[in-house]
Amino acid sequence: MKKVMKQVYIKDYEDKCTENGFMFVFKCALCDNQYTSKLRKSSSYRAKKGSKILGSTASIVNTLFGEKGHKVAGVMNDGANLWSENSDNAGYEEEKAEALEIAQEEAAEYLHKCPACERWVCEDCRDEETGLCSECYAKAEELKAEEEKKKAKSDGKASDDGFRVCPECGEKNPAKMKFCGFCGAKMLTKKICPNCGAENPLKMKFCGECGTKLD
Repeated sequence: MKKVMKQVYIKDYEDKCTENGFMFVFKCALCDNQYTSKLRKSSSYRAKKGSKILGSTASIVNTLFGEKGHKVAGVMNDGANLWSENSDNAGYEEEKAEALEIAQEEAAEYLHKCPACERWVCEDCRDEETGLCSECYAKAEELKAEEEKKKAKSDGKASDDGFRVCPECGEKNPAKMKFCGFCGAKMLTKKICPNCGAENPLKMKFCGECGTKLD
């Protein structure tokens, strides 16, 4: 019974197959690391080789025994032709397709598919936590930083280093400054309660969440 395998399609590979057997080299999409599959012998090639040997033996029999060996040689030749035909029908291409499927399953132990760009990369080019390839991970981190910068710019909150981001130009100013030292824009778009962290309109003097006096 044929083993049912997972669907794995690694497009970036090099075909190293010969008529004698099947072998494939799978490459990381981002670096020079690669995985070479095990060599799998071709049964159709062995059958073809056997038919050639049988045909050669028939020729020798015919030469040595002349007319007496003619019938035997004829039977042997017929067998050789049938063997060769059967080996062709066995399907070299079918064998190759199956060998590639098995090789891809093996390669999937060493290469991993990026969930974003769907390229196959090695462990060195992959972030273990997210599963992203190094390029997609870098892009994701850039987007994350941009989003954080936009958020800080829009809410005017003081950052952990004691500075506040200007809602207009995005530059950092000391948290106590009411106007941006770079563009002159009003620094606060809302008041942040020092006690509970709740956001309050600028005109409010006390926090609407906990009652703490606002500066």
